[in-house]
Amino acid sequence: MRRYWTAFLLLSTIGYLSAGVSAKADQPSARALANASASAEATADKSAVPAPTWKPQGREPFEKYDNPPAPPRRVETSPRMISPFGGFTSYQVNVDASGNNIVGDAANEPSITMDPTNPIRMAIGWRQFDDYHSNFRQAGWGYTTDGGLTWTFPGVLQPGFFRSDPVTGSDETGTFFYLSLRSSWPQQTFFCDDMWRSTNGGADWTLISGKQGAIGGDKQWFTIDKTCGPGHHFQYQAFDQSNCAGGLFNRSIDAGATWQTPINIPNQPTFGTLDVDSNGNLYVGGEGNDFRCARSSNAQIGGQTPVFDQNTSVNMGGDLATTTITLASGTGLAHSRWRPMAGSMQSGTTTGTRRTSIRSYSTPTAQMPASHGRRTCR
Repeated sequence: MRRYWTAFLLLSTIGYLSAGVSAKADQPSARALANASASAEATADKSAVPAPTWKPQGREPFEKYDNPPAPPRRVETSPRMISPFGGFTSYQVNVDASGNNIVGDAANEPSITMDPTNPIRMAIGWRQFDDYHSNFRQAGWGYTTDGGLTWTFPGVLQPGFFRSDPVTGSDETGTFFYLSLRSSWPQQTFFCDDMWRSTNGGADWTLISGKQGAIGGDKQWFTIDKTCGPGHHFQYQAFDQSNCAGGLFNRSIDAGATWQTPINIPNQPTFGTLDVDSNGNLYVGGEGNDFRCARSSNAQIGGQTPVFDQNTSVNMGGDLATTTITLASGTGLAHSRWRPMAGSMQSGTTTGTRRTSIRSYSTPTAQMPASHGRRTCR
């Protein structure tokens, strides 16, 4: 038996964006203060495996290159943010090696995962901006070994690479995965995904899919089959029409190392999430002409092409909208980030102090067995 801290992730936009701006904004607010130290001197990768050239399929990409990486600058720090709210306490995640906030950078779109074999170990991926004057985005990450009370931010997956839409997940053994959208710059000729893996709680990451090897596309999300059925350890990914090689969905049957050719989903649900039920059935939720929940009963069968045998319209009482935010640099940024099936917390929007940081929200829980959340397949 042990006492541990259950941590919930919240992108701290409370009081940072002007009234009326959606809390789902993709881009950092002006004078954003957070953390970062990724190299801004690196240039675009010249050795990537050639990928299919992106061709418009009825929808423009949201991830657009606007600014080059921020130039090197003198880094100043301030105390990290620790703030109580009701029964929760918020701890800033993107901090320097001494645990301080780095002044002048920014971060958003966080995605957290936890080790089910040791819940005090967690990792978070986010979009890293080395300076709020530039919206050049990279794949930042941090990890904790004490339930979210303190965090280590090693940097970005690949300094100088244009990356976005971070998604993290873990399997039942405590292996972490990081799915990252990548594009070329300054000319964006592809929108493809990479899969990364960490076997030490997020301290280090290894590219397992090869460059652009997860195929995929913009606004991607993924889930892992943790059942003990035939799809055990399969990974499923959904994305939008600004993609690498067509389709809206693909899967990996070898735990993220290789990915199959993408296929379409009826009614084209995008900007959503995926989940697997206890019987191994796959569900994809998203918006096409309306909100949809699509099911595949045979995606868990490795020798069969997935078929979506059920596709249900869901009344969400509204529609998905796009918002444009202007940074201090005057760059207009369109965004749309909707995750209907994700168990996450989102902040509200008020006026006041301008600071953008990634934080974990922690509260002590009742004593629970160390094996909480573990599933062993035999």
